[in-house]
Amino acid sequence: MLVRAGQVGRREPDNFRFIVKVPRQATDVGLIGKFLEDLATIEEKVLAVMVQVPAEMTLMDDRRWLDKVLAKCVYHGYSAALEFGHGSWFQDMAYNILRKHGAAFVCSDQHHPVVTSDLLCLRLAGNNEKEWIEKVKEQEQIEFAAIIVDSPEKANKTLELLSLPKRKYAGPLPTPSLPYKEPWKGRVVMCVDLNALHPSCEEVREPALKGRPHAVIMTDQMDKVTKSVVSSCSYEDRRFGVSPAKR
Repeated sequence: MLVRAGQVGRREPDNFRFIVKVPRQATDVGLIGKFLEDLATIEEKVLAVMVQVPAEMTLMDDRRWLDKVLAKCVYHGYSAALEFGHGSWFQDMAYNILRKHGAAFVCSDQHHPVVTSDLLCLRLAGNNEKEWIEKVKEQEQIEFAAIIVDSPEKANKTLELLSLPKRKYAGPLPTPSLPYKEPWKGRVVMCVDLNALHPSCEEVREPALKGRPHAVIMTDQMDKVTKSVVSSCSYEDRRFGVSPAKR
């Protein structure tokens, strides 16, 4: 499973492993060490960390950056998987840097799979899953394969090609390719922002108020109002300094 940091729970099976995607902000050499330190609590469940190299970074200008980032990953005890955005990285010089650090090359079904470590990462975007699963099986030197797909249907088709059981996913309607999963029936706690509830209700009653400054007041003077307190006001009102509970 490919996840972002912060989405990791603690209910996964013992044999379940994550590939943690490094946020783009943390790909700076000075920050990635801190990011990897924060993964310490789930270190034993992390198969690899994935780094997406921005499209503006090139092999000619940024190969030293790549070397330093991979060295950081090795120092913290993590295998790395690199997904490159610029075409200049698709050559032996970059592959050799990956091999030196035992890092994986994230390839797509548009290119021949390049094996640089015992982990193979493959992103399947087309409709040729069978052909590419066969190519993966031919790679005898790999110990783990991470196959990334973009839909539950592709996931189940890939699992079937690997002779693995299909998964059930929640869906609005039962279909052969997307079995229906019973919705959650437990307790749900919701936090609803009612910051401008009363003005919003008044706008439903009187649409002409929408987009204009208006407020709802509290007063005990039913006939002639000489004093009152603002209960709630529209966001247009707040631009003029009006706020709730002020006279």
